[in-house]
Amino acid sequence: MQRPKTFPGQKPDEKIEVFLRRHWLSFLPTILISFFMLLIPLFVFLGLRILGINLGEFENIIILGISCYLLIVLAFYLTSFIDYYLDICIVTDKRIVDIEQNGLFNRVISEQNLIRVQDVTAKRRGILQTFFNFGDLFIQTAGEAPNFEFLAIPRPNEAAQIILKLHQDVLAKGYIEPEEKPPMTPKPQSTPEKPEEELKEIPKI
Repeated sequence: MQRPKTFPGQKPDEKIEVFLRRHWLSFLPTILISFFMLLIPLFVFLGLRILGINLGEFENIIILGISCYLLIVLAFYLTSFIDYYLDICIVTDKRIVDIEQNGLFNRVISEQNLIRVQDVTAKRRGILQTFFNFGDLFIQTAGEAPNFEFLAIPRPNEAAQIILKLHQDVLAKGYIEPEEKPPMTPKPQSTPEKPEEELKEIPKI
């Protein structure tokens, strides 16, 4: 897969090292389901022709219903494709960025510094994942930082080795994660003390 050179939110001194998207076989069930759903109206028309059933006045209504059905199938396929295509993982020389697309208008972006990586595990299960060399990648991070799970990605073992090497490079450079500063509370404004005015005697009239 061609690796892009930039991504939204990239820092000026950041370089993309790993770009991951789910393997195409994970999207194959959606393609097959959409294909068979498209064939249903064709089978219905062929069945009616073979049985010699004349729809008569209801033919236009049935055509309209089938058109709506095909639009729903198309919307299902496009939504699934956008969900598949925009779910990506980006590993730079400084951090891990996980972009998860849920539907058309919901996107969750999680990121964590490489210095917080503690363990990286790659798993391949079954004949398909072993033969086509794809599987799951789990990244465990320190403290309360979120853990990352990337499912059905190509070459998970290679990705795990690269991430561990990047983590070691960050440690070798002596990078220290900046501590979060507590929010500053504004100090109460104190009224400046005024010098006591000298009391003057009021002249009597």
